[in-house]
Amino acid sequence: MTLLPDFENRERIRTDVDSTLFVEAGAGAGKTYSLVQRLLTLILEREVPVTQIAAITFTKKAAAELSERLARELAKNAGNPVADRALLELPSAVIETLHSFCQRLLRLYPLEAGIPPEITVQDNFAAERQSDMLRRRVNEAFSSALEGVFPIAELSDGKILDADFREALEHFAGENGSMSSLQQLAQYMDDNWGELGPTIAATLPEAFVFDEDAATRIVDELRRTLNECSDPEDAFALTLSEQITELQLRIAAGDFTKVGKFRKGNGGRKANWGGAVVKEIKSACERVWNSWNENVERQAARPKAVLRASLALIVLDNARRRHRTGELQFGDLVYLADQLLKHHPHVREDVHTRFTHLLVDEFQDTDPAQLRIVRAIATDPATGELTPGALFTVGDPKQSIYRFRHADLDTYLTARDTQDCEVVELTTNFRSTSKVLDWSNQVFERYFPNAMATSKKPNPNLVPREVAFTALDTRPGLDDAPELANFNSRTIVAHYEAIKEDNLSKEEAECRLILSIIRQALAEDWQRRDKVVRDDGTSHETLVGLEPHDIAILVRTHRQAASLMAFLDAHDVPYVPEGAALTYLAPEIEELHVVLHAAADPAESLSVGAALRTSLLGISDLELAQWAAAGNSLNIYGPRLHDLSGRIPDALNLILKLHEASREMSVGALVSWACDQLHMVELAAAQSSFPLEALRRLEFVKHNARAFTEATHGTLREYTAWTDSLANERHQITDPESTTAGGVRILTLHASKGREFPMVILAGMYGGRNNNPQVSRPHPADHVLEYSEFRLASPRSREILEHEKLADAAERARLFYVAATRARDHLVVCKRTDNPNSVASKAFNTAIENTIAEGAIPEAIAAEDIPAYDYDFTASVTQPTELSVEELPDLHASEIAWQSARPRRVASTAVAHARDADIARLGFTRETASLDPALVVAGEARAEHGAAVGTALHAMMEHATLDGLVAAGAAADYAATLSRDCGAPAQFQATLASMAEQLLQCKTVTRAFSSQHYRELPVFGRLSSGGPIIDGVVDLLYRDGDSWVIADYKTDVSTDAQTVSEYFNQLQLYAELLAGKLDAPIARLELLFPRKQGVVIRTRSLG
Repeated sequence: MTLLPDFENRERIRTDVDSTLFVEAGAGAGKTYSLVQRLLTLILEREVPVTQIAAITFTKKAAAELSERLARELAKNAGNPVADRALLELPSAVIETLHSFCQRLLRLYPLEAGIPPEITVQDNFAAERQSDMLRRRVNEAFSSALEGVFPIAELSDGKILDADFREALEHFAGENGSMSSLQQLAQYMDDNWGELGPTIAATLPEAFVFDEDAATRIVDELRRTLNECSDPEDAFALTLSEQITELQLRIAAGDFTKVGKFRKGNGGRKANWGGAVVKEIKSACERVWNSWNENVERQAARPKAVLRASLALIVLDNARRRHRTGELQFGDLVYLADQLLKHHPHVREDVHTRFTHLLVDEFQDTDPAQLRIVRAIATDPATGELTPGALFTVGDPKQSIYRFRHADLDTYLTARDTQDCEVVELTTNFRSTSKVLDWSNQVFERYFPNAMATSKKPNPNLVPREVAFTALDTRPGLDDAPELANFNSRTIVAHYEAIKEDNLSKEEAECRLILSIIRQALAEDWQRRDKVVRDDGTSHETLVGLEPHDIAILVRTHRQAASLMAFLDAHDVPYVPEGAALTYLAPEIEELHVVLHAAADPAESLSVGAALRTSLLGISDLELAQWAAAGNSLNIYGPRLHDLSGRIPDALNLILKLHEASREMSVGALVSWACDQLHMVELAAAQSSFPLEALRRLEFVKHNARAFTEATHGTLREYTAWTDSLANERHQITDPESTTAGGVRILTLHASKGREFPMVILAGMYGGRNNNPQVSRPHPADHVLEYSEFRLASPRSREILEHEKLADAAERARLFYVAATRARDHLVVCKRTDNPNSVASKAFNTAIENTIAEGAIPEAIAAEDIPAYDYDFTASVTQPTELSVEELPDLHASEIAWQSARPRRVASTAVAHARDADIARLGFTRETASLDPALVVAGEARAEHGAAVGTALHAMMEHATLDGLVAAGAAADYAATLSRDCGAPAQFQATLASMAEQLLQCKTVTRAFSSQHYRELPVFGRLSSGGPIIDGVVDLLYRDGDSWVIADYKTDVSTDAQTVSEYFNQLQLYAELLAGKLDAPIARLELLFPRKQGVVIRTRSLG
């Protein structure tokens, strides 16, 4: 019998339970088996009670698998008193995730942890609501600070004065800082509040003023250099002169807050500069220019640091308030347990005695707090040293891919190198064929050392630690098994090109390639290994044909997965999107939520229009155009809607029914009822070639809607906001694996971790890098939080950007390694060749090319050289009883509407209120939300209301006339009549009548109505900056002398400065869409807030 290459290491893991071992287990190395063997030694040979062992896993699924395997092994020793006792105690054993373990500690010591004895851990459904509460808390704190009434001095123990905080906010506002980015930073701080200590404790920079004298000295020095040139027409002299003028204009304007990049230019003759080397002169000028930048940054350093520390204190105070209520978030568990062990020696001693052996799986994904927890438990209180054998960790630094969840590989590597332990490697892979392993070893041994290669030499203090690549060994005997003698394991690099002449995008070119590969594999009957268990309990492998569900397509992003799903849908290929976010991107699920968005906010005409155009309601663009030409609107409260018949009125009435039902039904019940009203089950049966998977997705969505209701009792608006947030890793939920037998799997690279598939297609490498990334990370030198968000940067933002760029590149190598090692039998890598610099990792591309050139892996095959096959996918999927379309009740959708692609549009409201990151991703620009206190609209004593009041008020003002006002005699009477005639909800008619009365008495409105004007004017188009199409409705556009004015009615009870600023951003989008289409410019924007005492107007002038 041939021994495994790492046999001795495996034996040491099993038997050497008195040593602290740091195991590095490669992909597919059987680490769970080794964990079980070590546990058996502890339990059966050393007779350690199960209750004194804590086995920590990364997921609940892994914990269940470990417990089940241990139970099976213990059962084999039935009759042994030790084994029997262990089996009895196993259900109460600590085999769980780290978060569950931390929760266990908090329940044991609530008083010391500073929390109530009864705690509730909020699930992901409640996370969005907590985020809203944090945003409100930050807004309130900033508004109070600007008014001079926020006690930052008390929160900071006198380190930050109230005046310091107010000045920092004024500096932030003066720099056009982004409130959206600031809120994102607050959310990051809240998620990582346990690491804010160094940020709060950091020394604040001294105040510094960059004044006119210092600025003039810099300009004078540049001018002295310019005067050394003998030819004023010299190319570099002209460039330098221009830049000197720029600085002089800044000085004249008193602007000492902007930085800029020095332009060296390409020209300059040595003879004109007294024989000096022009390159050296340029470098000297650049140093002088940079001194301007350094002065600007030094001046901004203190207010930036004060803002950062103040925000951290506000977030930490908010977290402590949350903890005192016992309503904990998922991340609170780890940080509270960390602080519990840090500040209470008797707790450390007790826990150390209670859990004598700590085994931690997936240790490469640890973060600093998790490391502190396990070290605190495993450390002997008497000596301060790790108790030998008390700590056992298993991980693989090559598979550390969760930096976005704050996993810190540097923490892992430092722990490995500094703590008193011995590193043991497991390198034998039990998963993959020798061909797959050889491909991975050859490519990644070239990729890993060059993953962080850059054209510029990085700062050595900012370079993340590298992971050395360790090759995997093939399981002995695999290639010699007689049952696998004819097995042809394939490793293929398939390349493709985007063809502009054929309007073939890179996405579609790759999708075509993937479909060709799938068809080839199935038509040519590629084989996979299948485990067969003999009667005596032994097993062997045999060969069976691949089926669609054996194939997994791994992509980098959700967007790529959505494009792939749409393509496979169009080509009748069954697929299974694995992961909740991908399930919600399935076309029919997306359309359901488009309709629910419209029901939640019918005042947004884009939402209603988008809902009508879905296949669920099936209204064509032609029908919508004819409807608008007839003078109709998409207002579900329109006075004539109930008198009209036809497809559009029926669809609008359905949206109205859903909207009204949302006031009375829970979200869970409403989503199920909406599915019934939209006949989604019947549609799946009639129009999907593979309805079972579509029905599974639908049931999953219904289940989550019910869970959302149980967890939050939230509104339909909150539910749709939650579904929108699923792409955010903070709000992930578990999607059960599909039982459908026929669909190819679609996963993101991250979701594939811990999985294996007979055939893997690695795709989605065509995406380019983000050249303007958002970063929030502790600085590697001192762990003070540094960040670079849109229009928001910390003092050392450039340093953290440099560090993150390198760290991301290194993690990308590990991510592709994880993906490649998921393959058991066949690995196909899709590689774009027409634009190699745009790929997600140029280094990966280069490693593949070099490996091919050296003959270590086979040559790549071109997409056009893959044989063309037809394959009947329906034969591999169980079909339900067929239903005739004619038998289905009153379906709204037509086959044409189902098959037609929907153009991507973005609501102007969504752009105005979106995060800055999303704005940039969509290709838009906008003015930054302001902190100006003058924008605030104070509240009044009336109840909050939903979108229904806004919708109804817009309908009333659309139909109001000056003649009607005169005929009624009194504004109050006319407003009451409008409220009834427009079908306003009965419970809001008095409120609406009061609002309309104030508007009709407002001089701005009456002046607008008496001039040339348009109401509820649809606007539609693409901005000059590009991006998707924007759609919206202008409440009121009116002529005022030689210009036009855009006005908008707002029904908010109260509004902070940020929201008002965002409302103006929305109107500014309308102004740009209308630019050039009117006979005069748009001069200003107006927001009209009706109040009991009159109309409050906020105005923004346009240049």
